[in-house]
Amino acid sequence: MFDNRLNEEQRAFQQMAREFAQNEIKPIALELDARPKWEDRIPWDVLKKGSQLGFRTFVLSEENGCAGASDHLTACVVAEELAAADIGTAFYFM
Repeated sequence: MFDNRLNEEQRAFQQMAREFAQNEIKPIALELDARPKWEDRIPWDVLKKGSQLGFRTFVLSEENGCAGASDHLTACVVAEELAAADIGTAFYFM
């Protein structure tokens, strides 16, 4: 039987992603969607902030200088939290 309860590290990633999404992504999501060119919809400053938190690299190994949380469940939980604010921006992180 598969145990789908999140461990402490996964819950920490989830909470960090949720706060980031609500504070950084959600406030600009409608503005980004209204831009006519897709190139102008890329929130570079938000991507830089999220990258500093490890959202683009958390699945990479620790020996590569990353978080090493390489399980699929953690990746799904983070993606879900980011996508709850804006699926387009979440796509750039994933």
